[in-house]
Amino acid sequence: MYFLSKAITDLEIKMVLSGEGADEIFGEYLYFRNAPTVEDYQKETI
Repeated sequence: MYFLSKAITDLEIKMVLSGEGADEIFGEYLYFRNAPTVEDYQKETI
């Protein structure tokens, strides 16, 4: 990721879109679907 970030900076690219962190935000891991409580789910995803 470091080298990719460096290359993007060197090329003076202003914006990059990626899917990094999407699973955590949207709760796409099986653990999140089986969270014991809503509070546990929110604590892990937000």
